[in-house]
Amino acid sequence: QDKRGYKKNPHVELGLWPDRYFVTFSLLADAYNRAEFYPKYQDISDQIVQSDWLVSNDHTNPEMLSADHFPDALARYMKVKSSDLVIGFNLMANSQIVKSGNYDQLLFDKFMSLSKFMVQFNH
Repeated sequence: QDKRGYKKNPHVELGLWPDRYFVTFSLLADAYNRAEFYPKYQDISDQIVQSDWLVSNDHTNPEMLSADHFPDALARYMKVKSSDLVIGFNLMANSQIVKSGNYDQLLFDKFMSLSKFMVQFNH
């Protein structure tokens, strides 16, 4: 009902960049009541840092950092109004799994894992 639609809510995306597939869980800069989500992110911080997820503060840029950068990404999201907070996975087009054509299950599993965050954050 909002003209910004899903962008104002925590959401999961599956998409393509020219060189990769991606699956992300995002809370964008214009999220409704974004400060209410900060404690939830702090609660899962250790879980993210100890994972193989990637993180970013910009959903429009395909480059993401390793999960050990999550505390810095969260701090930036909390301080900078125009910042996004993205947790996700990239599957590079030139990877062996893509070349073999057997990656559907991997992308599905990553999507389902990130969907758990979406459910948790949307309660």
